[in-house]
Amino acid sequence: MVTGFEVYLILMLNSVIGVAGCVLWTCMLAICVLAVNILDYGDIDGNLKKWLKRAVVTGLVAILVLAFVPNTKQAAVIYLLPKIANNEQVQKLPDNALKLLNAKMEQYLNGMLEKK
Repeated sequence: MVTGFEVYLILMLNSVIGVAGCVLWTCMLAICVLAVNILDYGDIDGNLKKWLKRAVVTGLVAILVLAFVPNTKQAAVIYLLPKIANNEQVQKLPDNALKLLNAKMEQYLNGMLEKK
């Protein structure tokens, strides 16, 4: 059974991806600004390199989140597809459909033979 909290988490995945994208862009901008400042002015007290390392690590974490967190549709498929595929009633559908198709085909062929 799917709970309301699970549905909420699945629906919020697109927001998580959006936030990770914003964090990544912000980190890329910070890396550029810090790198230019370090190259132009040097790093007098070591703070710029510390902030540069933080921006790089945060950017890498954002890249990992973007790479491995599924969006809402993917998460719904990941969650529901095994439940549907392993359902006994769903597995019976092909057998029942084949029996129905076979019976209809026999009726059609018998009807064609009777017309001739």
